Amino acid sequence: MLRSFPIFILFLLFLIPFHADFSSAGEAKDIPTDFISLEKRYQQAKFYYNELHTNHSLARSRDNWLNGIRTFRKIYLSGPKSDFAAPSLYMLGRMHTQMYRRFTKDQDLQEAFSYYRDVSELFPDNSLADDALYAVGNLYLNRKNNPQEAAKSYTRIIADFKNGDMYVQASDKLKYLSKEHGIPLPAAMLKRTYLQNLTNVLPVKYWSSNNYTRVVINASGPVRYNERLLEKNGTKPRRLYLDFQESYIDPKYRSPIPIEDGLLKQIRTGQFTPEVVRVVLDIESISDYKIFSLPDPFRVIIDVRGEAKIATKQPGKVPPKVPVHVKSQQQKKTPKTDNPSKSTKDIATDISESIVVLEDF
Repeated sequence: MLRSFPIFILFLLFLIPFHADFSSAGEAKDIPTDFISLEKRYQQAKFYYNELHTNHSLARSRDNWLNGIRTFRKIYLSGPKSDFAAPSLYMLGRMHTQMYRRFTKDQDLQEAFSYYRDVSELFPDNSLADDALYAVGNLYLNRKNNPQEAAKSYTRIIADFKNGDMYVQASDKLKYLSKEHGIPLPAAMLKRTYLQNLTNVLPVKYWSSNNYTRVVINASGPVRYNERLLEKNGTKPRRLYLDFQESYIDPKYRSPIPIEDGLLKQIRTGQFTPEVVRVVLDIESISDYKIFSLPDPFRVIIDVRGEAKIATKQPGKVPPKVPVHVKSQQQKKTPKTDNPSKSTKDIATDISESIVVLEDF
């Protein structure tokens, strides 16, 4: 308290109305006295705000923060249409945000939301309007854990403040939300980065048997892609990934696909960058793989093979059942069965159950 007392007295002195005679200064004599007063009071309030940041003893008291807040409120109420109205509201939002971090009172968070919104709604042409929207988005993302609402605030910046200083930051946030939370990029960004001309990657499909898995990645047109095999690293499994250039995949197709067939664990698909779709195959155990593409319609095929498993007969135990394999078009023989009473329908059921098919090719 000993360090805060002189600062507080200084702050009280700053609140004394400022009067000066500018009659001798030719350039200043036409400046209205009320404008000078608001400007001076705003600078004094900013000085006190900075003291709260540097003087830890002063900042520990919630009352000191409330004193600063009351000062900015008085400035706004004294000139709700002045040049210091929007900055005062913005500072009120900042102070309540920092009070919430320090004192964890929900009321402060709600006040921060309210003052930031006042800036963007009451002063949409002010240079702080996009800063306020960006602050609202950050509060939703970091404090409310609500990426959908955060995206709405960032999207308003993209739509309404194309030349604002927060455009790049808002764009980066939306790219992050698209990648991590599957939130679609706004149309304005799609046009700005030419994503509307990108190739659409469609839902991934796969077929699986004991030692063979086929993964099919369809696209709306021919697309360049490159592959890379990464070895196991710590908790990260061995994985094969493909990057599709100048491509886009709808967020509803980005959910991981579990496989767990002994060869692959799962398939993950995402928008790695605004222009690159990445498909990742998390590997359990494979001996070989082959990647190729087919036209009309364009699709990329990944054939994954595992080690052939040889069944060994153990004495005194019932040998394992021989799996039924699907016959090719050239093999017309009826599969053998050791159960004469089994119907053709039963045999077909056994065959279909030996291969997992999620979707038609």
